[in-house]
Amino acid sequence: MRLYKFTAVLTPTKEGSEMYYQVRVPALSEVVTFGSSVEEAIFMAQDALELVVLSRLEEGEEIPEDKKPAKLSKGVIAKKFWYQLPTM
Repeated sequence: MRLYKFTAVLTPTKEGSEMYYQVRVPALSEVVTFGSSVEEAIFMAQDALELVVLSRLEEGEEIPEDKKPAKLSKGVIAKKFWYQLPTM
């Protein structure tokens, strides 16, 4: 079993009167999602992360090492995620 670790960056964003959190995973550029709360954003990020890792593995693509953001702006959150491949 292989365990993958990634850092996600949650950025609070306001559009009009609506507030949401945009999520990016620097190591996996295709992981971009959002949630209306930190909790929802984290849930959505975990789901997107799992899909991207599985898709890359199925396509024979490399899974990159984690990339941590060098600097975070005020209010931005860095969250670590671990993904363990399911046993097949």
